[in-house]
Amino acid sequence: MRGFILIVLGFLSAVIGLLMGLWTENHLIGVATFVAIFGGILAHALQYVPAEPPHKGILTLLGERREATINEGWRLFPGYPFLTGFIPVKVEAVIDEFTVQKLRTPDDNTELEAPIGITFTPGIEGDPASLITYKNKGGEEKVKQTIRRMIDERTRIWANTDEPGSPRTWKEAIKAQADVVAILITKVANETLAAAGTRDREEQIDRISRANGVQPIPSLGITLNRLNVGEITPKGEVAKVAEQKAREDLERDAEVRELETHTQMAQAIVQASGNSVSFQEALEFAVKWKAVREGKAQAFVIPGLNPEVITAILGRFGGRS
Repeated sequence: MRGFILIVLGFLSAVIGLLMGLWTENHLIGVATFVAIFGGILAHALQYVPAEPPHKGILTLLGERREATINEGWRLFPGYPFLTGFIPVKVEAVIDEFTVQKLRTPDDNTELEAPIGITFTPGIEGDPASLITYKNKGGEEKVKQTIRRMIDERTRIWANTDEPGSPRTWKEAIKAQADVVAILITKVANETLAAAGTRDREEQIDRISRANGVQPIPSLGITLNRLNVGEITPKGEVAKVAEQKAREDLERDAEVRELETHTQMAQAIVQASGNSVSFQEALEFAVKWKAVREGKAQAFVIPGLNPEVITAILGRFGGRS
């Protein structure tokens, strides 16, 4: 269309140049008239579709949007902006991070929160009308708000109701991260996922959860690339209890690992001494080795053992006698 309009404008410029040449009886004036008119048209028609950040243009004809897109860079728009023109649309990936709050599991009425991350790209490959839909939906901010509302509503249904697969307690909820990801992706992209077979649907959900999705959402004019759910956590007193338990678990695990290290060290000392050192004595040496390592005691020797053997044994456990 733009090419046809440019040809028509070029033809009209040539006719005006020809008439001017005939009227003045000077062909050079006619050529100059043509060059001036058509050159001005070309100069005014040359417009730039921004490339940083990446944009595409929605083509307009007589001010009306057409189902055609213009790629970034310098482009010709004859009769700009009245005959042809463009509406720039930023097509850079949009990232939105937010938290769904005040979720409650039915059996224990525990308040939870779930961090959500989404990435989408304006427009759909092979669908030039999608950018018009995207603009009609309000662009970046309005589309983000729409997706947030969809996710917020669906997450509350998942957490607060008795539907099959919903968690009954906060402990079940924090273990169900993968389940809620699939539920939310299905909610947001249901219009195209619903038509896919079970296996294809599972593959597409997996790609979106790994930030590698290309799922079209025609009703919003976007392509969904990522939807993740972070760690679901309890709030209030339950959160404090859970945090305290986590600390206690870490301390207990550290004590277990330390005991295993002392036991292994004691067994190595007993073996190296040819059983001349009892296991209890070797264990006491191992505990003393910890104090030496922490700078709380002086270096020591084990009677009956070559110092080089002691050094080799302790070296296996990151210390020295």
